[in-house]
Amino acid sequence: MLLCPALGDHQHSSRVGKVLGVPFLLPPEAAPTRTQVLDEELLSRLGLSSQQLQRLPLHLHLQQLLLPQGPLCAPLPPHFLRTLHRLGLPEEP
Repeated sequence: MLLCPALGDHQHSSRVGKVLGVPFLLPPEAAPTRTQVLDEELLSRLGLSSQQLQRLPLHLHLQQLLLPQGPLCAPLPPHFLRTLHRLGLPEEP
């Protein structure tokens, strides 16, 4: 809904286009699947080349799931922690 693809979402990120800086969603048939495109500054901060970007894993994480028996928590995966560190972002929300 925010038209902001998750980092590493090579499947759906190509569906978000921009016109005059305003994002919009393209229909699936108009947007073939391709490696996610990131600007040079972000690639530099991540320490990645354009060629390495295609191997970037999806950065989508369910931290906590509330079940009737109680919460089920999952730590951040190592690749996610490395990305947060390289971007200077905190590990905790």
